[in-house]
Amino acid sequence: MMRPSTFFFLTRRGVRNLGKHWAMTIACIASLSVCMTLNIFASLAEVNVGSMVAYLGSQNETVVYLDPECDDATAAQVLFFFHEPQRQYYFMAQSIGSVVSGTTYPSDDPELVAVEADYAAKETALQAEIDNIESSHPGYDEYRYDLDMIGHDPHELAAYLSAVLQGYTRQSAQAELERVFDAQYELTLTEEVEIRYRTETSTDPVTGETTTEEVPYEYYILNVKLTSKPISSVASELLTPEQLEMYQVYRQTLGNKPLIFGGGSPDTSNSEDLTGVVFVNGTRPGNQAVVDIAKSQVGNVGGQPYWSWYGFNSRVEWCACFVSWCYGQMGLSEPRFAACQSQGIPWFQSHGQWGGRDYANIAPGDAIFFDWDLDGSADHVGLVVGTDGSRVYTVEGNSGDACKIKSYSLSYECIKGYGLMNW
Repeated sequence: MMRPSTFFFLTRRGVRNLGKHWAMTIACIASLSVCMTLNIFASLAEVNVGSMVAYLGSQNETVVYLDPECDDATAAQVLFFFHEPQRQYYFMAQSIGSVVSGTTYPSDDPELVAVEADYAAKETALQAEIDNIESSHPGYDEYRYDLDMIGHDPHELAAYLSAVLQGYTRQSAQAELERVFDAQYELTLTEEVEIRYRTETSTDPVTGETTTEEVPYEYYILNVKLTSKPISSVASELLTPEQLEMYQVYRQTLGNKPLIFGGGSPDTSNSEDLTGVVFVNGTRPGNQAVVDIAKSQVGNVGGQPYWSWYGFNSRVEWCACFVSWCYGQMGLSEPRFAACQSQGIPWFQSHGQWGGRDYANIAPGDAIFFDWDLDGSADHVGLVVGTDGSRVYTVEGNSGDACKIKSYSLSYECIKGYGLMNW
């Protein structure tokens, strides 16, 4: 099918089966060089709406939702509106109850990243609270833990907030962050007392006779339970039907900013061959076992084993999940992160295990972070295989949606830094 760079689709009466309750107009807001007639468009009426939204979002187009009962005058007003040479509108037509929504996150990039970091900080604080339960609640004979995963998909959070708040800032988002967090996580501490028996032995001081008896005592248990759910479930519970439609559009398109929170590499080239590479060992030992685990995954496409292991129920940008999965296969509970800039780098920095791009003593198994657009925010992460003195060799998940071996000059400007593992 022809894919014109500029086109205009306008659904009119009779073309209603694109959605369950509404008609959909898809418009390119550039100069309109191609006009497809209604008859041609009608042949597309059975296509999957989600797929169309995802494709058009990737092309920076705008999806328009019209009330199915809108009249011809309203449709004409929308047509006139979209002849304006602008892109990525967010517009609410209050008078007709229609929503015209751009597929791009309406907030500024620094605000998106800052709000994501705030939510990740809440999760870090929750994990720290759980880690310190035994010191903050001393005196129990036993602590029992039943813990769900702590973590979220940053794009799910951004889609939710965009649907509710439209354009938001770090300040304006705080109340909604609290509402989402309280709906996603519930930590409960329950005291339980059991009557147990212990054997006590005593000796009569006169006769020297020894006797034993079972003596009851109270055994105190603190049950620590964390329940969590994905933000997608929270969205289904808290959003209005209209907001939920907007949320789903943003989820389909990733707000046209798939790497805003760090999410992979667009590299579609083949995995590299390490044959003949002579690695130069530094003074840090590293861990060859975790490298071997990572290398054994080369060729995986889609990342399902890694993002599902992390706890996501559908595909996310999975480079960080892959690195966390590799560490998890070594029996490590941390570092564990699903986002590069807001979760991964802060963990290494807070533990004093961070090295900048010029750090010279990298070792097998370290994490390597990349900033593709040099905006100061990490976009991708992989595992260090080693260095030959001039290049660093890596295993990366979500490199063109696959696990690959890659290499870069040690002075490559897009290397943001290294997460240094202590084995």
